Amino acid sequence: MKPASTIVIGAGVVGLCAAYNLAKPAQKVIMVGRGPVKSGASTGNAGILALGHPPLPRPGLVWKTIKWMLNKGSPLYMPPRIDFGLMKWMWEFRKACTADHFQHCMRILAEWGWATGRCWDQLVEQENIDCEYRTTGWLDVFRTKEGMEHGLHEAELLRQYDFEVNVMSGDELRRHEPCFKPQIVGAAHYTDSRFVSPNKFMAGLAERVRGMGVEFNTKGEVRRLNASGGRFSGVELADGRTINGDTAVLAAGVWTT
Repeated sequence: MKPASTIVIGAGVVGLCAAYNLAKPAQKVIMVGRGPVKSGASTGNAGILALGHPPLPRPGLVWKTIKWMLNKGSPLYMPPRIDFGLMKWMWEFRKACTADHFQHCMRILAEWGWATGRCWDQLVEQENIDCEYRTTGWLDVFRTKEGMEHGLHEAELLRQYDFEVNVMSGDELRRHEPCFKPQIVGAAHYTDSRFVSPNKFMAGLAERVRGMGVEFNTKGEVRRLNASGGRFSGVELADGRTINGDTAVLAAGVWTT
């Protein structure tokens, strides 16, 4: 009987970690990605592993979100247009901005956050990946008193789930980190989180995964999932090729439709 084969769609950090764990029991794993491992969002970010980061939907955020969507300088700007899909998303987002939903999400994210930290510690140590891994947390730095008040509120939310957040005034911060200018009014130090160099981690884990026998197909844009007899049977690529498999992991990030 041939071993089961899994196709991992997406060559980012989620796909790589999935392939790593699937290949451990000597399962055949094929990774399919739109481009090289070191080309996507998983390598182009700040490298903060934010354990217990609160969910975006929260009480009081609806009108602020609408303002952000109309502001070209905001991180959530969207050009005004008639888009029923966007309208549906906004309606669902509005329903999610309740205290009960927020607490429900935080309970899950906190549990997953602690487990994620343990997984990272174990993976980096076991595989000896040279990726500047640090467990010293990260700083949320505030330029205004209003921003600091918002940050303190968020810190208090996380403390309820046993995350440690140390709040510092601007002067205290500069005693620890002299690089910050006098305009900075304070900071919150999230001590439980981790940091990693995304580029180095991705390169190191990809090397380990290849050594475990995982096949890489990094020029394969998946056009559709194939099924036979009601079961997954493989993927069809944009260039017409077919890759057969028994199971699939969808880890294509924003490209997952």
